[in-house]
Amino acid sequence: MSLLEKLRNVGQQFGLVRVVASQLSPTPTVTPHKLTTRTITLKDLDAEIEAQELKTLGQLPSDVLVEVEQVLLAAGIKPGKGSWSVTRLQQVIGSDALKNQDRKHIQAEILNQLAADKASVEDIVRDALARDRAIDTYDAMVHRKMVERQELRQRRCTEIEDQIAALQEESGRLAQESKADGQHFHDWHRKKVGYEIEMAKAINYILDKPVITIEEHLPENEARPAR
Repeated sequence: MSLLEKLRNVGQQFGLVRVVASQLSPTPTVTPHKLTTRTITLKDLDAEIEAQELKTLGQLPSDVLVEVEQVLLAAGIKPGKGSWSVTRLQQVIGSDALKNQDRKHIQAEILNQLAADKASVEDIVRDALARDRAIDTYDAMVHRKMVERQELRQRRCTEIEDQIAALQEESGRLAQESKADGQHFHDWHRKKVGYEIEMAKAINYILDKPVITIEEHLPENEARPAR
């Protein structure tokens, strides 16, 4: 639930404010308890925030997320001494003095404090709207960055998977080439040894010592493709 929704629930619960669509004209009404409920529009309560400062926060490194209080400060929402805000309203409602009190008592105390401080309900709602807009803006920026990072990671994962598949394909091809080379050499060497044997047989008829070298096996330390 957003700050605005919380505040709206609190305001309506205690009969302090009724928020209507912008096209409605403000019309005062009176409750049975003679408490004035002002009708205001969201347009009347619109508040500006410092979007550029929020944008700066949103551009922080991807692994940095700031606290809500920092977001509010960046948006230009600063707590003032003695000023009323939605935070102060929440503190008053949750104070020990009002704990376990009935609705009428809490409502009267809030109205008395607002009157004593010359504060308006509109200012509290305007503060809540500004806070809600600030954290929603920051949330949207951070979420967009997260989605972009996820998309970037996914593209990189796909690239790596493609590279792995290509490397595996190349590794298989090289293994096949190596095996084929070994077999071709083995066949050639076998024919070469046969050729040498036939020459040795022939030369044996004219010499009494063998002069043809016949190497049926290469030395173990010779580099040779596997068969």
